[in-house]
Amino acid sequence: MRSTILNIDPSETVDFEVRRHPVGLIPIYGSGVFIIALLIGIALLARSSGLGADFPDFFKGAMFLMVVFAVSVLVAIGTYIAARIYRTNELIVTSENLVQILQTSLFSSAVSQLSLEKVQDVTAIKRGFFASVFNFGTIQVETAGETANFAFRLAKDPVVAAKQINEAHEKFIKKYGIDVI
Repeated sequence: MRSTILNIDPSETVDFEVRRHPVGLIPIYGSGVFIIALLIGIALLARSSGLGADFPDFFKGAMFLMVVFAVSVLVAIGTYIAARIYRTNELIVTSENLVQILQTSLFSSAVSQLSLEKVQDVTAIKRGFFASVFNFGTIQVETAGETANFAFRLAKDPVVAAKQINEAHEKFIKKYGIDVI
């Protein structure tokens, strides 16, 4: 099943995968929790006896609570979907190719494949305090010729991943005897 999704040869093997770091989930879950807490706060404020006179009757009734509950459930579902989309992004290194899967929305994704032969340079970039402390960053793969470069943001342990991609490239070159200038 996976080989059909990745469109890899039966002789190819998946060497390793690079996934996005969980730190990228913080804004997703944080936004969802904030919006739900805001909705609950508004509902509690409207229902409180001290401020009840300032709100129209709709905000005091059970119907308003049902609307707040329904919107909170929709926000929770949206948060789950956003987190799921974030987690499906990955960079896969096979014995012959580099495959990048970028899921941009629920029904939109891009799968890019690059032969290890075309890899020129792999760079790991960690910018800032949090990237250094939590060990995440960007992996940039520069390619030969007019092939588009790969950039995989918020990668888990980018230095190790860049080293593994370079090693896979060298192993590919040795296996197929290709001269790289």
